[in-house]
Amino acid sequence: MTSAGKLTLLGEKFFEEYDTTHYRMKFSEEIALVSSQVYRDQDDYVQQQLLSFFRSHDTIVVKGVNENAGKIETFYFWNEASIE
Repeated sequence: MTSAGKLTLLGEKFFEEYDTTHYRMKFSEEIALVSSQVYRDQDDYVQQQLLSFFRSHDTIVVKGVNENAGKIETFYFWNEASIE
């Protein structure tokens, strides 16, 4: 996941969004995961991480990031005599 709560390019290969805060693995069975080409294309470390995740979880919950944005207008008043 990125810091903005979105899936990385690698994450998009293995997970899909099913509502606004949950992602689930695209593979419903371990055999489907390990036999997929996208899994076999990964290095050993990533494969082990995926298997570990698959065996212990079935969804990812994304906690929302609250971003408040506002507009502030500031005005500066200058004493014309002191500027000169």
